[in-house]
Order: sequence, then structure tokens, then C-alpha cells
Amino acid sequence: MKSLALETIVVTIIAIVGMMSFLYLTGFFKNISNWFYCNVFVKIQSLFSAYQISAPEVCKDYIKEEVEVVRVDESDEKIVSRLILAHIIACWNIAEIKGLNRDHGCYEIHFNRFVDGVTEESVTKVLIEEDMCKSIENSDYGCGARDQILWKVENGIIRDQEIILIRYNSRENAIEVIG
Repeated sequence: MKSLALETIVVTIIAIVGMMSFLYLTGFFKNISNWFYCNVFVKIQSLFSAYQISAPEVCKDYIKEEVEVVRVDESDEKIVSRLILAHIIACWNIAEIKGLNRDHGCYEIHFNRFVDGVTEESVTKVLIEEDMCKSIENSDYGCGARDQILWKVENGIIRDQEIILIRYNSRENAIEVIG
């Protein structure tokens, strides 16, 4: 009697393993396991952001884009320039860490006040003074050899815009500031 019960359990386990193997090979479990692996990979990678490793190719389809909304109460040119630069660099790092080689939005910045005239030049000035063009380059204003900051703001000045978008442009391999 005990051997019959043991045989039944062994046969049941073999059947379950066989069925799971079949489902995995057909793609059902493969998609779930890839999704789980990619989400765990991104979370672990964010903990160790000093070691920037691109996401595996299989993860490109599973990493979802999220545009973070940032509200700004400042109006001073220097402070807003520094804040915009920080989000430009963060967007650049996100693209490298997640290995996203397609266009995607990073930040939507909402201004609660009129800004004192922030331009690409004022942002680049902060980049030169505080970062020495190590994180990202902007050759338009003498900061490195490449133009990695694409300024697409109406009239070139952030003054009365209520919202600007910071996004990665894969074709140019650069960050766009759109307003």
C-alpha cells in the first residue's frame, strides 16, 4: 500500500514537471519568468547605481516607461538651471542603466511661478561650473565635443512655460528639453 502511494506521488511529480516544461517551451512561463527577471534586475541595479550595467536585451520589452512629474516652486534662474540640469543628467543615467535605446520621456517639470529666463546657455554654465562636463556634454556652448542637450524650448527661453518635458532621443543619443 505504501509503495503504491509513493509511486503515485512520483508519477504525479513527473507529470507536473513535464507539463511545466511544455508550458515553458511554448512561451507561457517564459514571458512570466522574463518579466520577473527584468523587474528584479532593474530594482537591484538601482540599488547599485554606481555600477551602471545595461539591461539585458531580453528586458527591453519588459521595462516600462514612466514619466515622473516634478513640481517646481522656484523662479531664480540659477536654481532652476541647476534643477533642470540635474534632471537632464538623471534622464541620461536612466537611459544608460536601463539600456533603453528608444525614445522615452523621463521628467515632466511643472513650474508654479514664472521663471527668470532660463536658457540652454545658463544650464550649460552650471554644467561647466559644477560638473566640468563629465556627466553629459553640450558642444553648443563649449562643454565637450558632442551636443547631448537638445534645447527645443519656445524662443529658447524658459520664462512663462508652465510645463517642460525632458526626454531621451535615441536617434541623436541626446536629451531633449521641450517646452
